[in-house]
Amino acid sequence: MSKLQALREKQGECAKAIRQLNDKMNAEGYTATAEDSENWAKVNASYDAAKAARDREEISARAEGEAASRNDRISPFIADDRRSRGDGAGMANDDATRTMALAAWCRAQCRKPLTEDHFAACRATGIDPAAGGELVLSMYGTADLQRAQSAYRRSAINPFNHADAMDRLSDFKALGTGSGPSGGYLIAPEQMRTTLEINMLAFGGVRQVAETIRTASGEPLSWPTADDTTNTGVQLGESTTIGSTGTDPTFSKVLWSAYKFSSKPMFVPYELLQDSVFNLPALIGQYFGERLGRITNTKYTTGTGASTPKGIVTCATSFAAASASAITFDDILGLEHAIDPSYRGGGAYMAHDSIMLAIRRMKDGVGHPIWQSNWQSGTPDRLNGYPIVLNQDMDSTISSGKKSLLFGQLSKYKIRSVGDIRMYHLVERYRDTDQDGFVAFIREDGNLLTAGTPPVKYLSH
Repeated sequence: MSKLQALREKQGECAKAIRQLNDKMNAEGYTATAEDSENWAKVNASYDAAKAARDREEISARAEGEAASRNDRISPFIADDRRSRGDGAGMANDDATRTMALAAWCRAQCRKPLTEDHFAACRATGIDPAAGGELVLSMYGTADLQRAQSAYRRSAINPFNHADAMDRLSDFKALGTGSGPSGGYLIAPEQMRTTLEINMLAFGGVRQVAETIRTASGEPLSWPTADDTTNTGVQLGESTTIGSTGTDPTFSKVLWSAYKFSSKPMFVPYELLQDSVFNLPALIGQYFGERLGRITNTKYTTGTGASTPKGIVTCATSFAAASASAITFDDILGLEHAIDPSYRGGGAYMAHDSIMLAIRRMKDGVGHPIWQSNWQSGTPDRLNGYPIVLNQDMDSTISSGKKSLLFGQLSKYKIRSVGDIRMYHLVERYRDTDQDGFVAFIREDGNLLTAGTPPVKYLSH
């Protein structure tokens, strides 16, 4: 009997025991005892443990199958060379190896010879350098992004050129490979993947606080909502009927689409691609992350929602400031309390750096600064006890018609990200200038999840 089959049988036995105990405890006229409750907890814990072990075994078996399938697809360009150069088994599939393999792919696209190290790196990672194809960069989940952001802030230097900062990112998992429509997806070096993510965060205040939902395909995504806040119960007298009519909640839904964004092409001189030391992953990760971070943050801040993401400012509702040319402490308190108490927990402020400066100069009624600087690395400053997030796409001046400050449960803003980042190597298009082009695409959308009571408001002048 295989291990997986044994785990399935164990899970089935636990499920049977749960059913028997449930029938016993719910039998007519039977009163469950403390021992029954203890047995119930034990048998459910055993079932959960068996299910978790089975899930791990199934994932492991599936991964082994995919790895075997990938090995079968390695091209003759590598396979024919195994005998003369060794099988590459002693080479670790680490970031340096993946970087070397990516360099081999770039050189092969330019029809340049590969070294022994190039071949060994390709075999260790399963990359086929002869395959013209598509480089797919799988993205992290929200929790991973926050850990990466924290590591970035803790480092006073560029974390992708120094070993000490890279150590902080060591918990990220290595990428896998899979078949691609144009000749095979490649394993992206971890350095490129993390650099791209970090730079999207650095240029995206909204992305730092929003929840990112990743989906495999781009069909419209709906999130049902229900609002029952206007309905209350009723007190009844003895033997009084509840009546034959009721009051239903208000049901609705919030929609997310999938809009395409491009990094625009990045041009690399042919001479640099010839240099095997050239750190292409770090360069692509930095520039593409910044470019995509800038355009998406603009849309996630002020996008109209008409054939484009609906920005968080666009989704928010207004709270009027007392003055068209100033922010007062009373305005800040009023904005805060304009949010329903159920949404103030976990709330945060968001503003442009110029607005932050104006607020940092403000004092309360006894002359104390209302801004609370937090000297703990990686922790945001606070305004009236709440975190405040920098967003350079918000209004930078205080004047009539401006929306200077956001407050509320900013995590109610959801970013829908479809699939992975796709990067293409444009070999022939820019040959007249002897350059190779690289371009990246992502598909995303953003919207605020609200059932009726506004979770976010802005200070309007």
